[in-house]
Order: sequence, then structure tokens, then C-alpha cells
Amino acid sequence: MQIIEVVDAADIQDFLNVNALMNADNPVYIRALDNEVNEVFDPLKNKHLKNGEAKRWIAKSDDGILLGRVAAFVNAKYINKGTDYKTGCLGFFDSVNDPAVANVLFDTAKQWLQSKGMESLCTGCLLIHPITKPCLKGMGFKIFTTSFTMR
Repeated sequence: MQIIEVVDAADIQDFLNVNALMNADNPVYIRALDNEVNEVFDPLKNKHLKNGEAKRWIAKSDDGILLGRVAAFVNAKYINKGTDYKTGCLGFFDSVNDPAVANVLFDTAKQWLQSKGMESLCTGCLLIHPITKPCLKGMGFKIFTTSFTMR
């Protein structure tokens, strides 16, 4: 397995395609618009990147099959309210149902966030994915809070 940092147009397309591949059997899946996803990573379009940065990675098998993706974000001005920890964010997680793939993706993002001085991790709805919670707990992350929202 290879973890590849997204750096060129082909990598960007792979990053976008992973989500569709992971949801190929989901009859209610609606793919996000590529340009909207790309704007999240564009400092000219995403105001949160004025004081921060984002990195993306894709996981591929040795024979080039897409296995997953993840993104990590830092913002020098963001502090997790109530804890005062420097907090990085993680998102755009997709993975085949293989803990090894998920662990490598999470570990890659974690290492990058730590290299940027982050002490805490903020995620979106990752805990609904059955493979996510054990992987994050196994790497030493603890649940700080859980939020609920109405549909």
C-alpha cells in the first residue's frame, strides 16, 4: 500500500474519485460537486486557509487501486473552546473496510497535525463509520464531546 500526498491534477482527481468508489453500492449516494470539494482546499476560496493550511492524501494498493483518502487542516487562530488546545481538523475520510488502510490514513494525518504543533483533533461525522471509532481509539484519541443535529 502507498500513501500519496495530493500534489497534482491526477492526485486531485483520485482524491475526488475515492468517495464515489467507496459509495458505489449506496443507492442514495449523491456525489459532491468536484469544484465545491476543490474550493475547500483553495486558499483563495476558503477563508480559513488564510491563517492555516490543508493537506490531502490518498491510499492506493501496490497495483494502483484506490483504497481511501483523508484530509487534515490547521488554522493558527483556532483554539478548541473549553480546552485551550491547539486543534487540528480531519475530514474527507473514506476507506475500504480494512482497519490497516484506515489506520495508515489516520496516522498520516495525525503525524502531519502533530508536526504543525496540534495537540487536539476535531473531526466531523467520522464516528458513524464502523471502522473509524476503533482506529481512532487505538491510536490514543479520546472522545471529548459528542454533538447531535437534526436532519
